[in-house]
Formats: sequence, C-alpha cells, structure tokens
Amino acid sequence: MVEAAKDCVEVADLTIITRPNCSLSATGRLLFFCVMLLFSAVIAGGFALLGAWLILPFAGLEVLALGLAIYYVGCHANDYERIVISGSGMIVEVCNHKIVHRAEFQRYWVQTVVLPASGHGKCRVWVRERGHEMELGRFADDEGRMALARQIREQTGSGYRV
Repeated sequence: MVEAAKDCVEVADLTIITRPNCSLSATGRLLFFCVMLLFSAVIAGGFALLGAWLILPFAGLEVLALGLAIYYVGCHANDYERIVISGSGMIVEVCNHKIVHRAEFQRYWVQTVVLPASGHGKCRVWVRERGHEMELGRFADDEGRMALARQIREQTGSGYRV
C-alpha cells in the first residue's frame, strides 16, 4: 500500500519583506516619458523655428538622460529584501536587479549591528554571524531601519551593538 506524502510546512516566526517605493507602474513610467518627450520636443521645436536651433541637441540629451533614469528605476522596481526567522535559523535574501544574494544564519548566533547616522548620512544596520554579514534596510528611512533592527533583535535574542 502506498501512502501519499504529507507536506511538511514550517511556519516562520517572523517574515519581513521590504521593497522600494515604486509609485508608477511600467505603463505609468512609459506614459510619463512620452509626455515629457512630447513637451520637450514642442518647446525645442518652437525655439528651433525661431532660429535657436542649437537647443535641439540639448533637448535630445535631456530626453536621453530622462530615459536612462526611467530605465534605471524600471530595472530596480522589483528589488526586495526578505528576512525569514524560523526555528533555529534566519534567512536573509536580497534581490538587486534580478541578482539574488542569500545568506543563512544561526538564529542564536546572529548579532545585530547598528551604525548611527552621522552628519547628513543615514544609519546602517547589519546582521552578522561568524565572519559574514549582510546590510539590511536599504529601502527604509532611519526610523524604519531602527525598527527593523529592534524586530530582529527581539526575534533572535541576539546581541545588539551600536
């Protein structure tokens, strides 16, 4: 007699997913670019008709720079950080333009390190264990990074250095 295998599902104690604030969809970015292209072409064309033809290359450079910036935003629209704490482990997964870096830590050996903001900089948060570390909270502001560090510290019972 053959028995059906039962799914083994482990419930995470804590899962945190952070993403960048993408206020425009891909369609919205394309529409914005087209509107700005049209706007720039109308203004540059008007000045070119009045004899200021040298404005055309600069308008082209402006549109090119805007297009590159929108392309860059589109490339990083699906970036994320995922932290899963369950059982005796902690998994940190960071996706940066389709490249995923994944690290596994032992929950009770994890140390949370916070470097406070200095001057006009931002505070930085790392988790480290036995020689390897990962920086977290790149999509959050300082307050969010500090909250993230507190949550990790509470869930792991880890050391906390400033």
